[in-house]
Amino acid sequence: MRPPQIGKVKKYMFPFIDLIKKKGIKHVVTLSIADAMPFVPHYKIEKYLEKSKIIYTHIRAGYFMQNLSTTHKEVIQKEKDIFIPAGDGKISFTDARDIAEVAATILMKGTHKNRTLKITGDAAHNFYEVAEKMSSITNQPIKYSNPTGKEFKKKMLSYKFDKGMVRIMGFIYSAIKNHKSDKTYPDFKKLLKKDPITIDQYIEDYAENWL
Repeated sequence: MRPPQIGKVKKYMFPFIDLIKKKGIKHVVTLSIADAMPFVPHYKIEKYLEKSKIIYTHIRAGYFMQNLSTTHKEVIQKEKDIFIPAGDGKISFTDARDIAEVAATILMKGTHKNRTLKITGDAAHNFYEVAEKMSSITNQPIKYSNPTGKEFKKKMLSYKFDKGMVRIMGFIYSAIKNHKSDKTYPDFKKLLKKDPITIDQYIEDYAENWL
């Protein structure tokens, strides 16, 4: 998962990669982001790992469904509102359980060496659609109020979120709002020969989190 240290790749992540190479680790699976651009730390870590000559498999994952039952759980539970500044942008929602299964399969079988996989769900949804699904499945009204970035920051700080984390979330949701996070890819189905978990199934499995 994403520790704070990933933001300081030269101080923390590069020395860690040097250490695992020294220790003889033979295969590393990295958890990256779906569209890793050169300016994000995930991309820099990918490239440094590749240069190290350790066998790698990069998993570029979509937006975790579990963010709704962890990071945003309290606000949704108390206010019945998906309070996220993402406009009507759609997201390639991805269940973290699918990511875990992909990573475990690759490490156990030793496959997909020196490759980059893009793992997402098979459909993109905006938060209006997610709110409708959550309302129907949990049998309670849950809305998506689509706040401004300023309103989002104020709300998150009132819930005692770290300023740095709020800033990162703002960046992520800005990209979604600008329709840059809606691509889906078939890699999960090709690897595991089954469909990825849907947003409906996720909501059913985690419904008690928002009651």
